[in-house]
Amino acid sequence: MTYSFLVKEAMGKGELIALFEDWAPDGRPVHIAWPANRQVAPRVRLFSDWIREKFHDITQSRRSQG
Repeated sequence: MTYSFLVKEAMGKGELIALFEDWAPDGRPVHIAWPANRQVAPRVRLFSDWIREKFHDITQSRRSQG
């Protein structure tokens, strides 16, 4: 569940229950783009590499759970 932290307390108290636990929506595509004829600022490259790694980790985690 993507936003489980928002309902964690209520679920712990039994005020809410999880439905469709075996179902998960497909991820949403994320794009980072910049003009090919320009040099990428180091900060942008660092962010791009970081976010790619994070999304890769999330994708791999979901695949191993499924």
